Amino acid sequence: MDFLLVVHGKNSGTRFDLQDRVITIGRGQKCDIRILDDEISRRHAELRHEGKGWQITDLNSSNGLYVNGRKVSSQRIVLGDQIQLGGTVLRFTSTADSESRRPGSVNLLDSSEDDADRTARKNADSPEVFAPRSAGEAENARQPWSENERDHLNLIYRTIYTISQTFDIDRLLNQIMERIFDWIQIDRGCFILYDQATRKLTPKAVKRKQGVDTQMVIRSSIINYVVSNKDFVSTTDTTNPRLLQELASQGAREAICVPMIGRYGLVGVLYVDVVEPTDAEMPAAADPVPGDTADETRIPPGEDFPSPAPRKERYLTREHIKLMFAIAHQVAMALEDTQYYSAMLQSERLAAVGQTVAVLSHHIKNILQGIEGGSYLIQKGLSTDNREMVQKGWGIVEKNQGRVSDLILDMLSFSKERQPIFTLGNINEILQDVQELLESRAADFEIKLVTVPDKTIPKFFFDGEQIHRALMNIVSNAIDAIRNARALPENLEITRTNQAPPRGMVRMTSTWRPDEKTVRIIVDDNGPGIPVEKRADIFRPFYSVNKSGGTGLGLSVAQKITQEHNGRLTISESPEKGARFLMDLPFIEKEPVQE
Repeated sequence: MDFLLVVHGKNSGTRFDLQDRVITIGRGQKCDIRILDDEISRRHAELRHEGKGWQITDLNSSNGLYVNGRKVSSQRIVLGDQIQLGGTVLRFTSTADSESRRPGSVNLLDSSEDDADRTARKNADSPEVFAPRSAGEAENARQPWSENERDHLNLIYRTIYTISQTFDIDRLLNQIMERIFDWIQIDRGCFILYDQATRKLTPKAVKRKQGVDTQMVIRSSIINYVVSNKDFVSTTDTTNPRLLQELASQGAREAICVPMIGRYGLVGVLYVDVVEPTDAEMPAAADPVPGDTADETRIPPGEDFPSPAPRKERYLTREHIKLMFAIAHQVAMALEDTQYYSAMLQSERLAAVGQTVAVLSHHIKNILQGIEGGSYLIQKGLSTDNREMVQKGWGIVEKNQGRVSDLILDMLSFSKERQPIFTLGNINEILQDVQELLESRAADFEIKLVTVPDKTIPKFFFDGEQIHRALMNIVSNAIDAIRNARALPENLEITRTNQAPPRGMVRMTSTWRPDEKTVRIIVDDNGPGIPVEKRADIFRPFYSVNKSGGTGLGLSVAQKITQEHNGRLTISESPEKGARFLMDLPFIEKEPVQE
């Protein structure tokens, strides 16, 4: 399915599926895609599906329609296009797999390794190809491009490698600037990011070479020229004296400013300069002339800045401009990908929050309805002085209060990362306590709850509170499964000797396995069981096969607690044809070190 993803603006991360053939976009309530942006018209643009693609048309909006940074009145859009309306930027994308993604569209041929292959592999594996320069080399005199081709290639390689390692924009830009300083002998540099929606410029990764105290000042006229014309400005270009004078006013002897152009438009500029003179320009040592004040540079009155001094040789050449263009383009594409990734991540988070809220609201609504019903009985009982009705209503309220508590505890247990608090304990006492707490509830539904402890299990270290909660969830889930399925008495083979066999059975068994250094707890029931095809989903959050109004988190919490103990929780079929849960816990004899 095709959709628009908001990658910049107030609605960042919001996804709009394109389900109709004609879709209006704007901030009006009647628009199919409504975007809360004051710079967007009430009916700003229209998307129309024509043939096999989409056509977007400006509906005489106040601020216009832009596709990939270019103002348009109507244009056919393709996957990846960025659409700007006011201060909001959307990216057109799709969930459908393209033909090029199919494995059958690529034919892989086997080839023997010949001498050329071996030579190429040897060169690729050679550490000399991309070895960084030594500290001593950094102090050498600046050399012409013909002797630095390998350094420039290495810088591009390092740039691409750095881009592949992080999605953090600030960290990425700082690392790229460090690479530039490592491989090119410049004195100052920075990235300036340009926000197309707000038209704001933000300096990033500002760096100066150690010992250079000159504050970096970049005139807006330089940046505006680069942004508007998507072209470079450099001291190597003598065709524009005004810009050369502007560069000199920034304290730069040599400078390069190039646009950062990605797939969809301009995202900023890259600026580097040289403040100190090159070694070729340094004057030869000479005896001082009496009365000479060479240590002080005076600017004639009326001049705001010095004019560029005549030079015999420049360090920054047109080859450096090409290199800066290549780096700026790679960084620009990385910034676009990071922006898109962040928007997708935000979209997934919003979807997850929406799903969670929808599920929880269903459970909370049921609980509130129960409390409301109980409150009604209490109120009516008080008004008619009917004590029995009051007690019945209070029982309903009390039951739903317990459901609220269970829901909150399950949410906390599932969402919070925690380390078990290991204490020396008897696992059979945990089983016995779970039986005592749930026995009366099981009896209400004619379900017999039994415990078969292995008394040979010695004490060991585990988190008693958490294991208790995990078993409570598993046994409660078994009780609900039996109650909902209304298991028949003829299924109860182990209780057939009773005069009036209960309708259901849940049995907890503990087993000591000394050879494997584990303690196994088995929970069997004679309910409907869990089909094999659903067992992979049973531990998924909010997944529930019971209709008892549970949270859908009980088994997820039980599995999480077991895994925190480095144990294992699995499911199979019980001998009574119901479900069997097996919890294997490691037998820890010595108290572990608490982190």
